[in-house]
Amino acid sequence: MSETDTKGWHVVRFTLTALSPLSCAAGEGIEADNAIARDANGLPMIPGATLQGLLRRELEEADAEVLLGSSEKAGRILFSNGAVHGSDNVAVFAGVDVESDEVLSRLSALVPLKRDHVRLDHRHGAADAGKFDRAAVPKGTRFSFELLMFGKLDEAESIPSILSPLTAPWFRVGSSGSKGYGRVKLDSVCSGFFAKEQSEKFGKLRGKPLSNVSDLTDVALLAAAAPLCIEISLTPINPWRTGQDGVRNGAGRANEKEAKLTPVREVEIREIEGRLSWTVPQKGQTEQYVLPGSSLRGPLAHRTLFHWNRGNGGLIDVDAEDAEQTLKDRSERAKELQTLFGFAREGGNDTESGLASPLLFEDVKLIVNNVIQADHVKIDRFTGGATPKALFAEELVATETLTTCIYLRQDIDEKARVAFTEALRDLCEGRLALGAKSHGFFEGGTLQFSGSGATEWQTDWPAIEGAIQ
Repeated sequence: MSETDTKGWHVVRFTLTALSPLSCAAGEGIEADNAIARDANGLPMIPGATLQGLLRRELEEADAEVLLGSSEKAGRILFSNGAVHGSDNVAVFAGVDVESDEVLSRLSALVPLKRDHVRLDHRHGAADAGKFDRAAVPKGTRFSFELLMFGKLDEAESIPSILSPLTAPWFRVGSSGSKGYGRVKLDSVCSGFFAKEQSEKFGKLRGKPLSNVSDLTDVALLAAAAPLCIEISLTPINPWRTGQDGVRNGAGRANEKEAKLTPVREVEIREIEGRLSWTVPQKGQTEQYVLPGSSLRGPLAHRTLFHWNRGNGGLIDVDAEDAEQTLKDRSERAKELQTLFGFAREGGNDTESGLASPLLFEDVKLIVNNVIQADHVKIDRFTGGATPKALFAEELVATETLTTCIYLRQDIDEKARVAFTEALRDLCEGRLALGAKSHGFFEGGTLQFSGSGATEWQTDWPAIEGAIQ
């Protein structure tokens, strides 16, 4: 028997770090509208089946059937669940003491991190009774995985090749990837081959945490094919805010209460000298402010619908006799826009499945120079005057140039592309605000297109000289 015909176990171990909150849902939750998938220790995990399904989508159908199986044939590769790392930066293993570990004890909470959302209706506006929240693990949470395949020595390259999508910035893990959740970074990939005669050595490795890569060697992966990438650069005109329940900055003026409305600031897990630390935003610090991907997606979706109607005869003459009926007829989201922003299957409707949006938005870390407290008085809805003893304040942030990327995973209808391009132009030219109230206007915005189909999009995007006053 030749060396290449030697049979044994191929082992691949790799580690992922969340670059944005990650939410692998496991049904309805108690303290949030969803529960997080957890292991036997009550700690968050990424189910192996979840990752396998995401990677299957990126493979050629023939390769996916051979390696990952089908409904008629079992796959050759076994995926482990993703084991979370504790403060010592080691993946959890049997007998772990959760309560004595700072990171694990906080991750064991029912809701380690929660974001509020508002469901959009078919008009891309806020739906009635559409407020909901989502539980997630914070940015910086780390998971380790193991892949196994029994086969010949010369099949070593077939396993790591399926992990190439993990190197891409557009790859998302878990729920709500189009809203900024689930972006990950591939920290390391190590592999090895254990012949049948090395069963003892193989058993010792499998008896160690998944983050242990002793007797394995580093693997370099090829970069995945790039979809369309739209890189946006925006300069804020004035201080602004997104969200209203972030961690308070506490930097108000003397003898004043802290602001009730605050920008989004979130906990993170950071690596410091080889250890992981649960990091809470501190008073007075201008760090850990974030623009959630959903705060960019929502306004763009609403404005895209406007430009779709404007360009396709969907404007309403309010003086017409049938204006009300026409509005009702044209309020439904066009099929072309459904393929751009996706849609959910309505309850009890088994005739049509939902569709995930091919647009992927990123969370944006904000570079904050200053935090400003703005005072307000609540207005009485009946008299139109000030409500007694109803003074309140909000925090606004002065930020530097904001840069983010939007990824598009598939070709879309040309009319939908034009409408979305017009919405992006409104954002860049100061006609569309982000965040709360009317603070978040920008100027001098620029867009750069790269990847698949970039030339076609660039044609629809004339040069911008500056903000429209």
